[in-house]
Amino acid sequence: MEHYRLYCISKIPSLRVLDFERITLSERLAAKEMFGEDKGQEFVEEIKKKQQLQQQKNSLSKEEKARREKALQLKVMIEQAETLEEITRIEEEMKKGKYDEVLLENEM
Repeated sequence: MEHYRLYCISKIPSLRVLDFERITLSERLAAKEMFGEDKGQEFVEEIKKKQQLQQQKNSLSKEEKARREKALQLKVMIEQAETLEEITRIEEEMKKGKYDEVLLENEM
């Protein structure tokens, strides 16, 4: 994460070593300047907003993966159908709306 080292230094004043590196006086001063008082709070809020946006992007990508998986399943089912009954069953599932989001996505 961006500025995590300075953030840790500002939150744990007694910290002497982080990631196998000694903490220098200049790092302590930079941490105090960056995360001290109101300016630090604004910076932390900005980081939280970035994290929330990233989480939203990740959840959308999970939904996208699920849609693509359903589309692949439908494609495989159609390709492997050997009898008229199997094709009819797939068609009925499609009419019931089981694959609506897959079909709508492919129309766009």
